[in-house]
Amino acid sequence: MSLIGTPAPVIVGLWDLLDSEVLAGGAAAVTFTGLAAEGNAYRVTGFILRDANAGSAQIILNNDTAGNYAEQRLEGDGASLNASRTSPATYLVQTESIAANESARLSVLVSKPATGIAGQGLLQSGQGDAGSINLNANAGAWANAAALVTRIDVVSSANQFAANTSVMVEGAAA
Repeated sequence: MSLIGTPAPVIVGLWDLLDSEVLAGGAAAVTFTGLAAEGNAYRVTGFILRDANAGSAQIILNNDTAGNYAEQRLEGDGASLNASRTSPATYLVQTESIAANESARLSVLVSKPATGIAGQGLLQSGQGDAGSINLNANAGAWANAAALVTRIDVVSSANQFAANTSVMVEGAAA
């Protein structure tokens, strides 16, 4: 049978919006629950606004803060480039510190398609203005091989995110 003349399927996008939140007031975390676990990958994107205190935005899976992660970081600005590793860590990946009353953008890919393997995360974030731009790239691993990802938290490392912080999570079948 010939496929000539058969229309090709239209692919609108690989990612489906699962949930989004814009904070009406300050909050220590943005939480997404009820995620489909088996065979999925997730993308978390956000515009993070800090309150009157500096701090990072951290990604935590399934509310696990027991030090079951390892993270490799690469941070740079116009003057320097720094690499570091945190193991054990209490988060999958985190942005660099965001100054008080400032903002940062983040994009995180989370993948754990099946039990028996470690969860993985890749983060890109940036902040600043034309005179001072900071970039951050991280890779993280979650050592919990038994659990699948059903919850993703974007957590403030200190105090709270400010109102109008916006975060969304998208999903794609792996």
